[in-house]
Parts: sequence; structure tokens; C-alpha cells
Amino acid sequence: MKLYLVRHATPVSEDVDSQRPLSDSGFLEARKSAEALSHIRPVRIYHSGKLRALQTAEVFSEATGASLEQADGLKPNDDPAIWAERLKAAVVPEVMLVGHLPYMAKMVGLLVKGDQNDLVMDFAPATVAILENKGDVWGLKGTFSP
Repeated sequence: MKLYLVRHATPVSEDVDSQRPLSDSGFLEARKSAEALSHIRPVRIYHSGKLRALQTAEVFSEATGASLEQADGLKPNDDPAIWAERLKAAVVPEVMLVGHLPYMAKMVGLLVKGDQNDLVMDFAPATVAILENKGDVWGLKGTFSP
């Protein structure tokens, strides 16, 4: 199984809009990442439901053709163990999760090192971590940052 973990692109500040939609530069970041990875084929893209994550997920959906679904357990301070367990039961070849910090960094640490506090990588806006699972072992296969 391949897993794509995506941090949402740059939103506007809360002072501008409390919903924090993507900024113009955020849309450009998301498009750059999505175009670079347009060859991937996740079965589904799950997002946190926050507007900035939804808009980032929509850009990836347009580039890959994957369907979108809002899912619980992907907000900034949610426990990454929830999705780690869901992924164990998943039978699809490729999935994308679009969310936030510190969640995404903790998820990589949990899957790759077995410790969500072991921060394996930084996640700039619109960064994608590409992980692959073989048996019970996850490996970080690559990253992309716009």
C-alpha cells in the first residue's frame, strides 16, 4: 500500500478570514504539488473538513481523478493512531490523507519510527510525504515540496 500524507497549502490569515481558505499563493503551491504527482492514483483522498484542507484535497482530486471524502481523525491535534489502525485494515493500493500540522509530522513519526514524537521530517505547506507499507513495516519513500 502507498500512502500520501499532504499538509494543506498556505491559507489566508485568521484576521483576513476565520475560515482560513487557501491564499492565492496557497492555490499555486497546491497545484505545483498536485501536477508533480499527477501520475499517482489514490483510490480516495480523505481530508479533515477544514476549508484549507478541503481546497488542497480538491486540487489533488482534479489532478489524480481520486474521489474526496471528509473523515474524522485528521484535525491538527487528533491522535494519529486512529488512522494508523484504519490503514492496517485497508485493502486499497493507494490512499491520500490531507490535513495539518502537527498531525502530519506525528503520523510520519508513528508509522516510520513507531513514535509520533519522533519527528522524521518537516512539512512546509503543500508538502507530500510518500510512504509505502510492506507487511507491517512502513517506509518513507520520498517527499515533494513546492
